[in-house]
Amino acid sequence: IDSSCSMTTDTWELYNNFDAFVGELENFSEDWHLIVANKDTGCNSSGILTPDVPNYAERFQEALFEWNWDNDYTEALLTINEAAIQQTDAGECNAGFLRNDAMLHIIDITDEPEQSVEETGRDWEELVDSIVDKKGSKVLTTISAIAGDVPDGCDGASPGTGYWEAVEETNGVFLSICQNWSSTTSLGMLAAASVN
Repeated sequence: IDSSCSMTTDTWELYNNFDAFVGELENFSEDWHLIVANKDTGCNSSGILTPDVPNYAERFQEALFEWNWDNDYTEALLTINEAAIQQTDAGECNAGFLRNDAMLHIIDITDEPEQSVEETGRDWEELVDSIVDKKGSKVLTTISAIAGDVPDGCDGASPGTGYWEAVEETNGVFLSICQNWSSTTSLGMLAAASVN
């Protein structure tokens, strides 16, 4: 999640609706794994959360507010996504998160366009390709986004360009950050994309 100040309300929205999301997710699978990776390094702030982890909801909620103080890539979330996925081998900070037979579903939440190309020179396509390569399957890789409407943006949010293209490329779900993105219907769409 984008850690810039304008995202505080949406961070609380996610905080308050996590249980509802998990409820929707468990309509499809009780074998989910989750991390919150919103720092420039890509390292998670939550540990790997599963239904068997004590207090997993509280750990998720606390991790949302471990802000990205480095802040260079907080509006370049695909850079953070790619860093997180690259660090899933033994001994690395997200070790054990990727599972060969499980869907990888990344959900980015921001009110800005994707800015990796400005920050690192790498565009959305290069970063998505790297994520897919690390996962080892395009069919099992999905990126979704809650961002500003494309092409014109919406009240309080710029168009989510870059994310829009990544979502289209990976058959994800794109929700408008200016609409009721935490409704049961929307959360159900995100949950379904996590397992299908």
